Amino acid sequence: MGKLPQKTFIVILIFYFAAFICFFLFSIFNFASVNIVGKTLANQELSSFNMEVSVQRDKPESEFQILSNFKISWILSNSIRLFIQYLLPIQSTALIIAFSLIFPWKLGPQGIQIPFVDVIGKSIFLFLILTLIFSGLTEGVLPGTLKKQSEQLYLTEIAINYFERAENTLSSEKEDKNYGIIIGMLKAYLQIDPNNPVVKDTLDWAVSIGNINPANTNNSEIDENLTSKLNNKKAADLIIKATDYFKQEDYFSALYYANLAFDLDNSRPEAQRVAAESREAIRSLEPDNSEIEAKKYFAQKRLGFNTLNEGNSIDAYYIFKELSFVSNEDKDIQEFLSRSLQKISDKSFFIDEAEKYLTVPGIDNIVFLNNKKTLIYIKKMILLDNSKAFFFNIEVVKFDNSNNIDKHFTAPYGKYNMESKSIIMNSIDRDTRNISHKPVYITGTDNEPNNIIQKLSPNLMDLKYLGQSFTSINFMNIIELFNYGSIFNNFGYIKEPVQILLLERIARPFTFLIISFLSVSLGWFLRIRKYTFPLLALMLIPIIAYLISNILSIYEYGINLLLGYSLFMTGFYPALTILIVSQAIILFLSLVSIASQKD
Repeated sequence: MGKLPQKTFIVILIFYFAAFICFFLFSIFNFASVNIVGKTLANQELSSFNMEVSVQRDKPESEFQILSNFKISWILSNSIRLFIQYLLPIQSTALIIAFSLIFPWKLGPQGIQIPFVDVIGKSIFLFLILTLIFSGLTEGVLPGTLKKQSEQLYLTEIAINYFERAENTLSSEKEDKNYGIIIGMLKAYLQIDPNNPVVKDTLDWAVSIGNINPANTNNSEIDENLTSKLNNKKAADLIIKATDYFKQEDYFSALYYANLAFDLDNSRPEAQRVAAESREAIRSLEPDNSEIEAKKYFAQKRLGFNTLNEGNSIDAYYIFKELSFVSNEDKDIQEFLSRSLQKISDKSFFIDEAEKYLTVPGIDNIVFLNNKKTLIYIKKMILLDNSKAFFFNIEVVKFDNSNNIDKHFTAPYGKYNMESKSIIMNSIDRDTRNISHKPVYITGTDNEPNNIIQKLSPNLMDLKYLGQSFTSINFMNIIELFNYGSIFNNFGYIKEPVQILLLERIARPFTFLIISFLSVSLGWFLRIRKYTFPLLALMLIPIIAYLISNILSIYEYGINLLLGYSLFMTGFYPALTILIVSQAIILFLSLVSIASQKD
């Protein structure tokens, strides 16, 4: 038994590896994939090709449906998740089997030469190291794994939503299908699943079909009708009409009839002469084209400058944007365009800035009291850094002094303004003046035309914690949980549920160490006496692990009840003290159980 720590570690590693393999195989057989099935463009004529595509689910009854391209990642992450979540019963089972079967069988009738408590004392350092590893897995690896799985579920949901919208448009009975919607939805899908061959071919097909001109206009028929009508007119009559209009100084009518006469009979020089004289007369009435363009350009430039000075930076932006297409060499235009862009950032942002994050997983369902009279809901927040974020589907409810709804409005997009600590809810198109998204009022009216900025009490990091709902609270480590609970009360929440989870997380390392000691003690207490290895016992290992898992669940449930009661009766820090004291007592008793074992 001199090398007991090494032998114990080897046995534990074998059980760890065997358990992970079992979880890996379980994840493979339990994986429910979502596939896009249908025809491809291979060996098909585009003109006669009918694209039939659909969503296929391998296991419709499964709780989780994952895109097939996430399969390997999901299986690995799910195996890791199950391994960490069931590490306690795995550890306990390994130690019970080791000290009840393996080590006594190895010792034989001679037993051990020194007291058991002295032998096991050498393994305490091993258990401490394993406890640190367990803490690292539960607080470092597990939250990230759960978050990754949540993101894959979210991406699967929105990808299928994109595809089904394209499929519904594609399968509609309308002849004039909107291929723009089909193409847009398929491109959005491919941002998530870029290598899907069916969707890629469907997109190529939709683009090709969408480029075909559906107009069936027969120009030859129009030309024939026009010719038949004009042939009813004599060219001579048209020339006389043209000459009369020329004498009346109606040069545009003269040019029109002269051209008609020439079209009927191009051998008539009178038609060419009247047409030429009419064009010359029209040109003589017009000022110089370059002078006109210069005057228009200068007038627009002056208008943009005045608009910018008046504070209307958005209209000024569009004016200078149009002028920049006219002249790339005017340095004033580039400078004024840059100034207007700077001023725009204080009150608006471009739609495409936000839309590129539509398919990116973010922090969902943020609900909080901005102040006592304002409730804000944000469907999704994309946090780029500590000072920049985009928001989607914003809803604001403001109450009056009687706690009745005074204003209720929504906005599809928002951008965080660091300087004003607010959400800007006015998004504009980068090139088109008349496309924009502003708050839409459901209740109340917008008394201020520019009421597009909502001040925020929480900062971006506070919003990040507020967005971690109780369904995704396990995504956070113990430090984030502590910060999360401390800001809860400020924004309309109770912090006790988070504090209970925080206490449970603190108790986990103690539980791991206590269960390790108790398992050693129980294993040695139940050790074999005949020193013949019972092969039948190996077949009972899954049952033993199942029983231990249920016993541990009861133990943890009892600890959680104690922690919850202590928290609500005394507060967080007294409950933390009770936790540490109680776990220290149980840990001491587990060591006593080892010391009481006889050789």
